[in-house]
Amino acid sequence: MAENVQPSRFLPKFKLLYFYLTTGQRERSLKQAKLIIDYPVKIPSRQIDEYKAISAVVLTSKVK
Repeated sequence: MAENVQPSRFLPKFKLLYFYLTTGQRERSLKQAKLIIDYPVKIPSRQIDEYKAISAVVLTSKVK
């Protein structure tokens, strides 16, 4: 499975994270952020680094 992971696989996950954040679904956003951070990277890119960095901020923020 990990051999097929491409940068484009992260975009739907990140969009779902954004949706959860904008609709106030804190618990789901935390789970989605963790999933993005833990998701394996096959082809490194700046875009994936940004998704993972934003996800890390979501996990460390104390906003409810």
